[in-house]
Amino acid sequence: MPDDAPTPKAAPEPQEHMKPLRQPDAVLKGNVNQYALLKHCADVLVNLATSNANTPDQKNSCARSAILLYIVSLETLINLIIDEFWPSETKKWRTANIWYMVPLILINRIIDYFWPDSGKCETKDEAKKWRTVDKWYKVPLRLAGKSFDKSREPYQYLPILFKIRADFVHATRDTFPVVFDLYHNQASNMKEIYTSAEQPKYNQIDLIKAPSQWIASDAQRIKTVTEQLVSHLKCLLKDRITDNWLSSDVWTSSHGQRLTVTRYFQDSQR
Repeated sequence: MPDDAPTPKAAPEPQEHMKPLRQPDAVLKGNVNQYALLKHCADVLVNLATSNANTPDQKNSCARSAILLYIVSLETLINLIIDEFWPSETKKWRTANIWYMVPLILINRIIDYFWPDSGKCETKDEAKKWRTVDKWYKVPLRLAGKSFDKSREPYQYLPILFKIRADFVHATRDTFPVVFDLYHNQASNMKEIYTSAEQPKYNQIDLIKAPSQWIASDAQRIKTVTEQLVSHLKCLLKDRITDNWLSSDVWTSSHGQRLTVTRYFQDSQR
């Protein structure tokens, strides 16, 4: 290369959200998988909560946020399943043509008397009104004919997880009492406080009640519990729920193409 030849310049690093200056090849429209988004955010926060690069206050703040996002993601997931997989037709046989001569109210009362469970084929809108903990039991039962064992883990975690969420969202001044042990350090003449063994807890999940005391190990534990629940739900609904469905957005292009965009979770292999 001649001495006076210009030195080749490397292309600049792309900036975040920098778009090409030309017209797009297509326009994509669709919905974001909110479960995947919440799960991803919670995983990121857990990693931050355990990172030595952050201060103790930053770690604890990330842990608190992660715990709440993991719990909310469970509610979001079961609602997405109802939206996508709930049968569109229910109680169809009650109005079959063979009954058109008989008053419908009489038919329904006879059916309810002899087969009390047969009329409980709720519509999608009715299913959405169930308590979230009931959805986690009833939805797989309705869609797959089988469900969780209510007397065993991981289902037993659900009531307490949603109680944590309800307590946090609807908290009053007395919702999260705290108890500390006070010590007078004679050497430094300073007062020191430590978490007391009498601190109120959600005993079923070994979590101190007050969110101010939640730490990274608590977030890791809630992460494990929620992943166990999702894994069990996947097994129950294996014909419908896949890893790809759990982590993907589905969009449609202006050319009519259906595109699946996968959102990798924080600890997934890329």
